[in-house]
Amino acid sequence: METDRFGNTIDPEVGYARGEILKSSVEEEKRQARAFDIIKKRVEERGKQGVFNFTGIDRGFTIKLEDMDLLDEFVAIPVYEIRLNELAIGLVGGSPEHNVAVFNRGSGGIIASVLTLVGERETVISVTPPGASHPAVAKGATLVRANLIEVNNSVELKKAIEKEGKISLIVVTGVTARLEVFPQKELEEIVKIAKDKNIFILLDEGIGTGIRTVIENQSKALELGFDVTLTTLEGIGFHGPRFGVMVGKEELIRKISADAYSLGLEARPAFLPGVIRSLEQYRPDHIQQIRDMGRELVKRLTELYGKETVKEMPVGMQIMDEDILAIVMEKAQIEKSVIVPVEASQALAMILLEDYGIITWLSILSSLRYVSPSLKVVLVPEVAKRFGGVEKVVKALDNSFDKLSKIIMDVNEVKKVLLGE
Repeated sequence: METDRFGNTIDPEVGYARGEILKSSVEEEKRQARAFDIIKKRVEERGKQGVFNFTGIDRGFTIKLEDMDLLDEFVAIPVYEIRLNELAIGLVGGSPEHNVAVFNRGSGGIIASVLTLVGERETVISVTPPGASHPAVAKGATLVRANLIEVNNSVELKKAIEKEGKISLIVVTGVTARLEVFPQKELEEIVKIAKDKNIFILLDEGIGTGIRTVIENQSKALELGFDVTLTTLEGIGFHGPRFGVMVGKEELIRKISADAYSLGLEARPAFLPGVIRSLEQYRPDHIQQIRDMGRELVKRLTELYGKETVKEMPVGMQIMDEDILAIVMEKAQIEKSVIVPVEASQALAMILLEDYGIITWLSILSSLRYVSPSLKVVLVPEVAKRFGGVEKVVKALDNSFDKLSKIIMDVNEVKKVLLGE
């Protein structure tokens, strides 16, 4: 059986080792509930200013005062539809022949696309940078009783098409939840393969529209030749809500929208003002500022923990769970730990949350199956400045490592941090 570098057996279902404290998803949900209790207490005592979102993801709902009277389904569509089309089509490099649909989540858009374009016993191929495809692709394929093939590059895609024969849809993940990005040349080759075989091809940008087009300086989705593209408004550089915005040829969008509507996957029109304001506030230079602040954070943390430990992401930084445990063990001057890496990483996140109000994915997610149990920090400039700047973030992180190192050999104390019991 596969083990981590500390000799702990990895649970293949989640991809990391279970420990004495976080034994199962039950304990992970208890830990998440404790995180929400901490957030609730801080907000009650200090207002929303008492918490600091360092996930890089914004699931808010930003509107203007004049929008309040227009939060009405019968009013929002005629008032906002033209502006929505202008902003969304421009974002992805479209033209007047394209149309827009908004879904209650990006997942809803993916599922609706599979239901519309793939029939029973037909095949959909998911192409994603190393790792698993988005769960919504598999869910859509299951619902229509279609075959799903997962590949990781254009070479594997070509082989799969040659072997399988008729393919109804190719879903490409441009940027994964772990912020892995396909190079533009690879995307161009994937599109060419699809076009040569007359296969519908969808680009799921997820949270990474800005990462791919601004940080990686790649072309916009429809400029690359994709038939349909999907952007999630919780992504880097947006301000929520957690809706999926799809753009593609008008006839295709209308078909997908009709199926989405029949299943309740569409976003209700009353929420269009929030979609409009999020698209209006999207600025490439803001994404560059997020990247630059992330690089500054990486530089400072590398000085403390080394370049092999601190990984630079397209935006922000990452420290893997095994490296977190190694840092804590070194600070505690011990050679063997009674907790596993995921317990160390989540305990660190809980200390950051309780002591400093810092929200990370490690603290608020119950399952880490699709995002890895590493500590990721993405600094949005306005949030980081409110916290006190990069140097204060570095100090908070190092203090939290110190605090964890003092209790690492006491399972009961670590359990209190994780579960409050």
